[in-house]
Amino acid sequence: MLSEVERTGPDGPGCSREERHLGITRLARLVRDGSGDAVGAFNVALPSEPFSEAAETRSIATLDRAVTILVAQLAGRA
Repeated sequence: MLSEVERTGPDGPGCSREERHLGITRLARLVRDGSGDAVGAFNVALPSEPFSEAAETRSIATLDRAVTILVAQLAGRA
């Protein structure tokens, strides 16, 4: 995952394809509070097969929605 953070930047999605476990793809998105501090992350593990680029795009969009909701709740806007 560290190589993904370096590749995508600290706010990009993280993706690990069978990096630690054969047959498992992990996707992660960092959660930041209103001041920009990291307060957590959402992480999902999915089977690597069948796992397409479209599935990755949908999964990252779902993580993004979850992060948006949590950040609003942390800020007292939800």
